[in-house]
Amino acid sequence: MLCGEVIAEKLESDTLQKSLRWASQQIDETHSDWVANITKLWAHPEFKRVYEQRNQLGLQLDCNLKYFLDHATRVLDPGFVPSCEDALAVRTKTTGVHERKFPVEKENIEIEFIDVGGQRAERRKWINQFEKVDLVIYFSALDNYALQMNECEGNRLDDDLRLFSSLMILIQQKSSWCFFFTKVDIFESVLKQVPINERFKEIPKEKAQSVEHCTEFLQTQFKSKWDGDKNAIKFFTICSLDTNQLKLVWANIKQDMINKVVNTYI
Repeated sequence: MLCGEVIAEKLESDTLQKSLRWASQQIDETHSDWVANITKLWAHPEFKRVYEQRNQLGLQLDCNLKYFLDHATRVLDPGFVPSCEDALAVRTKTTGVHERKFPVEKENIEIEFIDVGGQRAERRKWINQFEKVDLVIYFSALDNYALQMNECEGNRLDDDLRLFSSLMILIQQKSSWCFFFTKVDIFESVLKQVPINERFKEIPKEKAQSVEHCTEFLQTQFKSKWDGDKNAIKFFTICSLDTNQLKLVWANIKQDMINKVVNTYI
């Protein structure tokens, strides 16, 4: 009886191992086919044509989809280890309110960051965060003029201008502002796909694809909503993948914050 149990257990173990090997082989083959199909699809001219026209077609795609499709073979490899650039290319929506403190030992002070979600459903959570705010860091994507809202109908730039105006009324007198225009790295391609002068007739056709001119124009749109001290707001144009640029900008912001804290509270 004992011998029979041992044999049965051995057969069961062998069968299980064979099943696991078979399943593993199927997964590897499926994964290989999957990667190959994604790579072929991304290389297809028609697929790329649709991607290039995504804004006109109203497709809400992640701005860094192209980055990951260009690196699909590497990213989908089972042994993939993300680089710093890979991590920076990932986009996740901020929800709720997140607080984090950074000590500045040289000045013997502590900077507290409060990060809030920008979606409409998140904005009702902001009202209790406006007290004792020394600096507001505001982000607006340069390609918003070509995009529609996710939560409702409407253009993202229009919503951004309304939001900026309403926030300025609430906290302008209490705080300094740093305004960041993001996605400068993809702005040039978006300008070619979606002519900005169709939205803003005052932009000359010959300058409608100039990143510098169109960035300055969008900046004037927000500046027109600002009626406070002109020295209380600074504008920056950034690419979130350029770590060297971000280090310089952060150093500038940190020094401004330190100066304000020292002058106000010390």
